[in-house]
Amino acid sequence: MLKFGCLGCLGVLAVGAVLLVLGTMAATHPYRTLGPVTISAANAASAQGKADSLQAAAGRARSSGRPVPVDVTFSDDELSSLAGRRMAALPDPPLDQVVLHATDAGYLEGTARAHAAGQSLPVYLKLRVAVDGGRPSLALVDSRMGTMGMPGPLADQVNHALQQASLLGGSGAASDLSVRVTRGAVHITGTVQPG
Repeated sequence: MLKFGCLGCLGVLAVGAVLLVLGTMAATHPYRTLGPVTISAANAASAQGKADSLQAAAGRARSSGRPVPVDVTFSDDELSSLAGRRMAALPDPPLDQVVLHATDAGYLEGTARAHAAGQSLPVYLKLRVAVDGGRPSLALVDSRMGTMGMPGPLADQVNHALQQASLLGGSGAASDLSVRVTRGAVHITGTVQPG
């Protein structure tokens, strides 16, 4: 009976080791791999200029008392570069190495790295782009850490960081804006109303 007990313990340990290895692989293997983008200061500056133009349109509408048309398009390279810059500027960024791709399905898909317990883990993001309160905004629709779902508290932290980063700028004024996401680009068009 003692030998059977020891063999049973060894079996439990073996199963536990296999589960630990599989769990580690699930957490460290990327859910999805996306194509490369060009991350650069020039792309971040271009995206920042476009985001600033939306804000400037609000100022022009207020000062002139007339609606101001807007029409800007952000590329994957610009959004990824600006996302990296804005995330790095946050006090405690949950992500780095952010890569974003606009899809024909109308979403942004992205990859990034999260850091937890001394590990750098792959993250997958699916973001909805919309106009909320007259401002372009991003909302987290799906997230994965490795091939597993992202833990709720981390997903909340990522969503909050995306709101703080305010990648697409915004008018801050009453706006009649629309957002269209196509492969490789986010288009924001419409009119910023005065006051």
